[in-house]
Amino acid sequence: MGSEADRRAVLLRLSAELAADRQALDDLQGEIANLRGRLAAAMDDHGTQAWLALDLHRYYTAVENILERAERAVGVAPAPGVTWHRELLEGAAREVPETRPPLLGLRTATALEPLLGFRHFLRHAYRVPLDPRRLALLAEDLERAHPLLGADLDVVAGRLSALAAALAPP
Repeated sequence: MGSEADRRAVLLRLSAELAADRQALDDLQGEIANLRGRLAAAMDDHGTQAWLALDLHRYYTAVENILERAERAVGVAPAPGVTWHRELLEGAAREVPETRPPLLGLRTATALEPLLGFRHFLRHAYRVPLDPRRLALLAEDLERAHPLLGADLDVVAGRLSALAAALAPP
């Protein structure tokens, strides 16, 4: 990865990006909670269904971007292929010996699995109507996963800060 100064710069950049990503996830979670309430009041509102589906997809895509960026920074990103999305999520919950600790807890990765499945569905279901009950359940899944993810990201941010501080010049 280069000199200690280079490694420190990478860690500080990742930490700053993580803080911005965390704020974006918090904002999206708030939007999703609002849309879930609107959907509960009008299950046949196709506009709310579409917006909720899009925000659920955006949330999970943001999670994947965070994980992928972190994995690439340490050189362990999954190989491209049909299953790379699942491998990214599952791999983030495992330690990579002598490289990095787990990025996510097992509970968090498990809680995010329905959103991974929905991401795939939404990208490939061209003529399938959205099911408002399924969307509401996915929004509930996200509400359970979000605090777990936030706690895991806080741990990662703390580790990045500690590593960067350890590499700081005396």
